[in-house]
Amino acid sequence: MLSINLLGSPAVMLDEAPVRGFVSGKAAALLYYLAATGRPHARESLAGLLWPDAPRDRAGRNLRDVLSNLRRLVGPWLEIGRQSVALSADAGVAVDCRLFERAILAGERTLSASDGAAHLRAAVGRYGGEFLAGFALADAPEFDTWATAERERLRQLAMGALLRLASHAGHQGEYLEGADLLARLLALDPTREEAHRQLMLLLALDGQRGAALAQYAACQRILREELGVDPDEATEALHRRILDGELVIERAAPAQHRPISTIPAPLTTLLGRDAEAAQALACLGAPGCRLLSIIGPGGVGKTCLALHVAQQLLAASRRGAAFADGLAFVGLAPVLAGPTDESAGPILAARVAEALGFTFAGPEPPMAQLARHLREKALLLVLDNCEHLPVAGFVVELLEQASSLAIMVTSRRRLNLGGEQIVELEGLAFPSGPLAESRVMLEGYPAIELFRQTARAVNPRLAWTGVAAAAAARICRLVSGLPLAIDLAARLARLMPVEEIADGIAASLEFLQSSRRDLPERHRSLRAVFDHSWELLGQAERRALQQLAVFPASFAREAAAQVADAGLPLLAELVDNSLVRQSAGRYELLEPVRQYAAEQLGAGAERAAVEERHTRYYLGTLAARGAELRGASQQAAAEAILREIEHIRAAWRYAADRRMADLIGRAAEALFFFCEMRSWFREGGDAFARAAGALADAPGPAERLVWGRLLAYQGWCSFQIGRQAEARAMLRQSLAALRPLGVEGELALPLNYLAALAYYSGDYAEAEQTVAEALRVSQAAGLRHGAAVALTIFGQIAALVGDYAEARRYSEASLAIERELGNRWGMAFPLISLGRVAQLTGAHREARRCFQEALAIRQAFGDSRGIALCLRDLGATAAAMADYAEASWFYREALALFQAIGNQAGIVATLSDIGSNALAQGEPERAAESFRRALEAAWQTRAAPRILGVLVAMAAGLAEGDPPRAAGLAGLARAHPAATQEIRDRAEALLSQLALPAEPGPPPNLEDAVRELLG
Repeated sequence: MLSINLLGSPAVMLDEAPVRGFVSGKAAALLYYLAATGRPHARESLAGLLWPDAPRDRAGRNLRDVLSNLRRLVGPWLEIGRQSVALSADAGVAVDCRLFERAILAGERTLSASDGAAHLRAAVGRYGGEFLAGFALADAPEFDTWATAERERLRQLAMGALLRLASHAGHQGEYLEGADLLARLLALDPTREEAHRQLMLLLALDGQRGAALAQYAACQRILREELGVDPDEATEALHRRILDGELVIERAAPAQHRPISTIPAPLTTLLGRDAEAAQALACLGAPGCRLLSIIGPGGVGKTCLALHVAQQLLAASRRGAAFADGLAFVGLAPVLAGPTDESAGPILAARVAEALGFTFAGPEPPMAQLARHLREKALLLVLDNCEHLPVAGFVVELLEQASSLAIMVTSRRRLNLGGEQIVELEGLAFPSGPLAESRVMLEGYPAIELFRQTARAVNPRLAWTGVAAAAAARICRLVSGLPLAIDLAARLARLMPVEEIADGIAASLEFLQSSRRDLPERHRSLRAVFDHSWELLGQAERRALQQLAVFPASFAREAAAQVADAGLPLLAELVDNSLVRQSAGRYELLEPVRQYAAEQLGAGAERAAVEERHTRYYLGTLAARGAELRGASQQAAAEAILREIEHIRAAWRYAADRRMADLIGRAAEALFFFCEMRSWFREGGDAFARAAGALADAPGPAERLVWGRLLAYQGWCSFQIGRQAEARAMLRQSLAALRPLGVEGELALPLNYLAALAYYSGDYAEAEQTVAEALRVSQAAGLRHGAAVALTIFGQIAALVGDYAEARRYSEASLAIERELGNRWGMAFPLISLGRVAQLTGAHREARRCFQEALAIRQAFGDSRGIALCLRDLGATAAAMADYAEASWFYREALALFQAIGNQAGIVATLSDIGSNALAQGEPERAAESFRRALEAAWQTRAAPRILGVLVAMAAGLAEGDPPRAAGLAGLARAHPAATQEIRDRAEALLSQLALPAEPGPPPNLEDAVRELLG
């Protein structure tokens, strides 16, 4: 069964399991479009819908790629023809928005009012939220326009159904059911005056005159704030009738028990709290749960969640379920009570009695009277905002005296009572990485949706562009998803662009302030929220929180003790106060809390001392992992470093800026190994450049040694992102700095990497000479890993010049060393070399086995470059075995990874492979485009072997249409001194196939040939 849910955040389920693996947002968009429209669409119209700015042929190719992806995911339910595409209409496909519309239509056509209402109830039950909530395509305006129109159309259908259902309930005398339906309608459109008016009427007919008048006040406020108008005459007339007491309950109702209901209607829609709401409802529905605490930092939405849960329970109580005597809400924020339970008890009892409508009488203490009143009642008390009051004793006494009573508490700290169940709130989910800063990637994040809805409410003309969405994502990260902070920020959208709001928040907490009259004073600004929490702390807790501000991310308990002198008792106290959160054995400050605590710490000597302790702790930990990264426990070591990477980044910057050469020297090798394992070449290069720049003029030999190493690390990182000339210069400068120091083992790394650069550029003699020296110094210094790298490079050079037996011997020797060392990550390099030798000699199955083993290793480490290399090689194996469709998939995945890390060598080779694969599939135009892109990228690197490889591939593409030109290119590639043996073999085979001689005389100049091809 294929289920496609488009009402709310879109989701695709196959036999109740989520379908994942969409290659892009447009792949998902195509499936959503087919599902929602329910009819076939011409391929050309679909390509224009999703790629409006692309040339027609490219849009068509993009569509083919997306359909190929969808065929793998939901193939049995797709009907893909040569001219059109559709989603199957059989019984095995369920699309919620189409089922919703059918139910609406059935409700309208049914003659019986009760049957019609049943259909409408089914319809509104399917309306889980706005159509494609949070989903958009940044560069497909026609799709966005269609989705917006569809979203509004379905929303209007839902509101119309809710209005008709509420009217039906009113006619049946089911006033409370009608009121619930109208409250749901107003959550969709708070400005719908007709719904406000009908809700006032139903509340009045139910005898809730005060609630009806309050609803009028809410209507008046919303219309003025949002639309700048007053209620119309019909609403005013109804308001006067309610004030004058003219409305009476027209249908006599039998005498019945009326449960207490003092739960205020929430003014905002609850977003992103489904799991927490379900947890709270499950706890309060369990037989043994009588005390539930919703805890979290200020502004996280505790009251909003409590009201939502209470409304759900209130509806259940009216149907005879739990809490038959009702629910009462007691707001405690304004209460000023004494410091002890004894002094606070009478005040708390008075507030609860007021909420229950109970009046004290006689000399008996108020607490005793309240307990007796509640003794037999199945009631839920909601005690809101308790953190500043000593409520624990009060709660215990009530629960002991009233056995059917349950209490739900909202607080910034737990009560720490036996039997207390906890629902802990954190910020709403938001995108955490830079790759998520696009409208497509932002889908489904409740923090972003809250910002968008609030900003649109105050500024209906706000353009929700990709830039605005990215700025909103930044805002949500800056405030750690706190709903109050998001609300405060979004309301500024009526005054300034979203990007300026983000900049203001980054600069200061003072930026987030509000003049909303419905907010309590402690929520009028983010600073006020934290001032309130700060006042509740003792001196020791304040000092610990200040020092913890130097941690930029989550931290371990041991680190807190070493850096901030915050042992377990202090951490526990801060966790209990919702200022530090704990998860999976680690601790973390919300970003706004960290910013506030950093302000309290200041910028003086104490801060400097804490930052230095932080730096020494984390760089010392990194250095200790260095040896492990080259041995059997390397994966665990890499994972441990990754957990602390934000701290390591901060510590490295601090150490580099203060020229802490000794500390940098001990940690640099581990950082380099880690960055290489993760393919973090751009970040690693920047880090090593920062430190090398700081130490460039250091006079002592110890500092010069560190500087020389840093240059080598920076050079290799530069090579991996396509900066060959810069990399060669740095590696040579590294050697020049290290040779005079007389420590030969230090030369192994720059020599190995200079050799790799030489063979990449086609200078095989220099490569052999350089790697021979690297092997000698590695063996002399006992550096087994350096020797293994040198042997792998020897094998790669041998393969390039066609000595496949030597290539295998060198690679096997390297693999044996890495196996003995337990260096699984290092094993992948000789495995890839062995696979390529097997590939070149026709042993395709052996090649595939080697590549698959290497791929599994690289995937375990999250090594993007290594994964891409293996995928490309697997693609070449598939192509050699004539499985061009599989080869195409491997190549596309490899290209995406190479592009993500900026690996020019991989980009060139893979684009060329994609072109050759397209040629084999009979698509010469697509092949020509790939070859051109490959040649442009290769020419930028000036790496002759890469350029020659592309020229041979292009020659194959020209073989049918322009044989003489093909022969000329093949002849040039065959004769060039930088050509590898594989290139020469391919050129020779093509020339034999053409049966034409190469151009007479000397081959054309390589530069001239490239410039001619590129135009």
